[in-house]
Amino acid sequence: MIQSNFLDIALAMAFVYLLLSLMCSAVHEFIAAWLSFRHKHLLSAIRNLLDSGEPAATDLSRRVMAHPLVARISTGKPSYVPSRLFVTALLDVLIPNQAANAGGKSLDDLLAGASAPEDVKTALRSLARDVDGSWSELRDRVEDWYDHAMDRASGGYKRMSHYWMCGIGLALALVLNVDTLDLCGVLARDSAMAGKLADRAMEYARSAETAKAVEAAKSAPGTQPTTDPVARASSELKTATEIVRTLGGSGLPIGWNGRKCDSLPLKLLGLLLTAACVSLGAPFWFDALNKMTNVRTTLKPTAKAEKK
Repeated sequence: MIQSNFLDIALAMAFVYLLLSLMCSAVHEFIAAWLSFRHKHLLSAIRNLLDSGEPAATDLSRRVMAHPLVARISTGKPSYVPSRLFVTALLDVLIPNQAANAGGKSLDDLLAGASAPEDVKTALRSLARDVDGSWSELRDRVEDWYDHAMDRASGGYKRMSHYWMCGIGLALALVLNVDTLDLCGVLARDSAMAGKLADRAMEYARSAETAKAVEAAKSAPGTQPTTDPVARASSELKTATEIVRTLGGSGLPIGWNGRKCDSLPLKLLGLLLTAACVSLGAPFWFDALNKMTNVRTTLKPTAKAEKK
């Protein structure tokens, strides 16, 4: 029974953290779309890859991004450029009419008159070693080079997003008064409420819409977005807000309506704990919820058998 109650509390808390994490993701998507974070981060990564401080060769990234293959990817500012299109645009900018110019010439000869930083030319020469004049193999190598750069950009964007999630999580904890210590105390004293929320958490974890929302929260620069970011953010924000409002009406100490703060240090600690947990992100809490759901499903029949 003690194990079951503890698991119910853990499931209920993971449920609350998942909902708040989805709200944080929604708010972050609104901000990212409004300020073009993804486009700016992608552009910064491509500039780091192609540009340098040489006066005559600092606009290679601009010329590649202005190429019709890249510029027409989306009507707005692109946040994702497929590697195949990027490489085609890059080689077309550096070596126009490749088929006509290639006849018997080495890559060094083709790049001799190209307006590009020397380190980019050196990188391309290195990639062209041992390809025996095969343009398809050269394209594959340049694509790998680009993909590695996008992997690094995605890592940087995720780190920046984590900082934003920390700030937004703290703001939500303050505005909604989601105090981890208060929540745990109420659930520990009211096992019926904990069990009810645990049941709801299990239903929510099995929902296909939840899995879709959590998967969408993982996208980063260099990865193709699964849905329109603004539409996704609007849907997530509406859904999560409705569910958190319902949780507030279920007796949990969420919201500031008529609630007193008995201890300011404990209140601040509880809010900071909430922000720290929410900053772990929706994918973390979704995985945790699924694992705890499996454990509870296994323990529940055992508990019923013991009662009989």
